[in-house]
Amino acid sequence: MLYDSLSEMTVPELKSRLNLIKSARKVTLKAEIIDEISRLVLSDTLEVYWQKLTNLEKMAVAESVYHWQGRFYYDRFSAKYSDVIPDSMQHTYSRNKTSAGSGYLGLFLFQGFIPIDLQTNLKNFVPIPPENKITITKTEIPDKHYLGDKNNPDFSRPITKLLTEPLIRHDLPAVLNLINLGKISVSEKTGVATGASIRILESALLGGDYYQTDEQLTINNYQGGAIRPIRPYAWPLLLQSSSLVRRNGKKLALTRKGIKAITTPYADSIREIYERWRDKGSLDEYSRINLVKGQKAKGRIMTAKELRRSEMELILSDCPEGKWINIDKLFSFVRATAYDLSVCHDSFRLYLEEQGYGTLGYAENPFEVLEGRYIMVYLFEYLATLGMVDIAYVTPYYARKDYQDLWGASELHFLSRYDGLLYFRLNALGSYCLGLSAHYQPTQTEKNSLLDINDQLEITLTRQAEADEAQILSLFTRNLSDKPTTSTDDTCSLILSETRTLDALENGQNTKDFYHFLEQSSATALPEEVEEFFEQMRFHATALCDGGKAQIIHSSSRLIKLLVNDSTTQKLCQQIDAKSIIVTAKKEKEFRKAVRKLGYIFPQTARA
Repeated sequence: MLYDSLSEMTVPELKSRLNLIKSARKVTLKAEIIDEISRLVLSDTLEVYWQKLTNLEKMAVAESVYHWQGRFYYDRFSAKYSDVIPDSMQHTYSRNKTSAGSGYLGLFLFQGFIPIDLQTNLKNFVPIPPENKITITKTEIPDKHYLGDKNNPDFSRPITKLLTEPLIRHDLPAVLNLINLGKISVSEKTGVATGASIRILESALLGGDYYQTDEQLTINNYQGGAIRPIRPYAWPLLLQSSSLVRRNGKKLALTRKGIKAITTPYADSIREIYERWRDKGSLDEYSRINLVKGQKAKGRIMTAKELRRSEMELILSDCPEGKWINIDKLFSFVRATAYDLSVCHDSFRLYLEEQGYGTLGYAENPFEVLEGRYIMVYLFEYLATLGMVDIAYVTPYYARKDYQDLWGASELHFLSRYDGLLYFRLNALGSYCLGLSAHYQPTQTEKNSLLDINDQLEITLTRQAEADEAQILSLFTRNLSDKPTTSTDDTCSLILSETRTLDALENGQNTKDFYHFLEQSSATALPEEVEEFFEQMRFHATALCDGGKAQIIHSSSRLIKLLVNDSTTQKLCQQIDAKSIIVTAKKEKEFRKAVRKLGYIFPQTARA
């Protein structure tokens, strides 16, 4: 109640408020001052004082009354209306600073709260403020990101816009095939893929990782360290929490459901992978912000990762499908809305470089450093990898400035490898996986024909290839000139490559999908020679079959002759030369018994 709020104030604080309103009475005692302020503020003259507020102050009162149960939240308010709110407004609830701007705000907010009886009166004339809505990017995403002066090209960086839905159609079966071939190993303790497995995965993914090797600067860990891997790092972690993959020691293997997922439509598999990872994924995404120390210290430092993921799902449900959103606009939206997204219990226990000085508790931009970086890794490393959001990004070096006030950050090129994420867009697959749409309809984009291909298997691009198209072409073609496959030259000439196609097949790619891509991208029907090329490549890829393990056995020419001519053993071995035979693992046990009947022993030490 207003009377109770006034009673908690000192006489000087009360008099400062009484001086703002017109009172015919001369009052000096505290009780009299409280009665007079209460009488005047709760009277019909209340609207008069409200009209004296600045527009920004009026919105502060309206937000508090209608959206925040009478409480004034400075951080939410500044995020919704402006990041340049007068500092004095932050202290409207202070005992010593009772007003800001017009000076009349102190008649409405008392230590950051509007009393209930005052709220009731205010609702008679204060209009309801607009609901908090996310700001979408209404113009095209720019081609460049400027780090400083927009007129200085040396401070600009090209923006990569990546549509992830086309990638996932290739990536999911490719990764599952690698696992089925036994090529992916992980740490038994953490589930993180080994370095060799990450390199194998990168070669199988369309376009490799988000950042290529030549985009990574050689810098020390105290300057930021490596920006790779991202996509190939995420895939094994995502799959291990699903029902498609199981772990046999260090090796990943497919379940029956995983084997089936190689050849079935991908949308339901991706949805299942996402839901299982959301509920059971073992790795805390924020741990990938490895420059922030103290995350694994004793005690409850970090909040439950499952709760954060659920909160992110609520945030994304407010993002319109198919609309690009600037990452900083998303930060403002989350800060202004009553989402319960919190990374840690005590930011003073997290730090850079040295615990005593580099604590994040003193950060000028705590949300961006903590929750903001969590949002970026969540979108960039996991949802984009699953094809649920499209992304636009640059390399992370000096892409953001919100960490540079931190102690220990003076030499850092970035706070996280995800600092280059600039925009994201929830796509149709993401909407389906989040349960926002009942059915999945792949996004269809109208494009002009990309290429022409002749009977010599030469490809001429008729327009600039988009990022996903260039990545697909790079798997099966080589350039006829010295230009890279991803050249933006409209007349760039490529040719189907036997070597690259065999590499792609060996890494789990599917030539049928690529042939379909060529059909959809070509202005004319494909020549018969193209189909013949892929038939020949498939034959070359399947001509040799794995016959299983076997042992080579050496002996005297006399005994070898006996074994290959005996009615029992001749069926179980095959002669290599005069003194050698070979026995397959499947027939070893039977061969051992047959040799024993002939009076010889096949010793265990023969296995080598």
